[in-house]
Amino acid sequence: MNPEYNQNSEYIKYPLDNRKFYSEIFIIKCEVELSFFAEKILEACCNKKFFQVLETIEYSLKSNLQERDYLLQIFYSIGIAMQNNRNTNFFDIQIDDIKIQKTLNRNNINCQLIEANYLRIKLFCTVKPPKKKKEPYW
Repeated sequence: MNPEYNQNSEYIKYPLDNRKFYSEIFIIKCEVELSFFAEKILEACCNKKFFQVLETIEYSLKSNLQERDYLLQIFYSIGIAMQNNRNTNFFDIQIDDIKIQKTLNRNNINCQLIEANYLRIKLFCTVKPPKKKKEPYW
């Protein structure tokens, strides 16, 4: 059952229980040039669970360790930010969309064009409300 999507609100309420779906978008400037293979892996990671994406990156990019470590660092940072801000865990986070945006920026000092790559990662996560503690009997 899919949750109702509402662009005006920050969260989406699941119809059957009191869980909430939060949507977050992260835009990261890539300091490392991504290979064609890494870009295709990231494009294939749409609509997957967060931990599945981590495993895919870890096992698919064994040949290029620097690129693998860089992408894992990005995704672990995003996961920790979601855990801290939304009180969720890796198993409740799903990646909705990953886009790689290539832009040309002009350096005003040297009048040179500098190519920059940005990763735009859209995530959904479910948050369960905290359990209420039972009142003591005394």
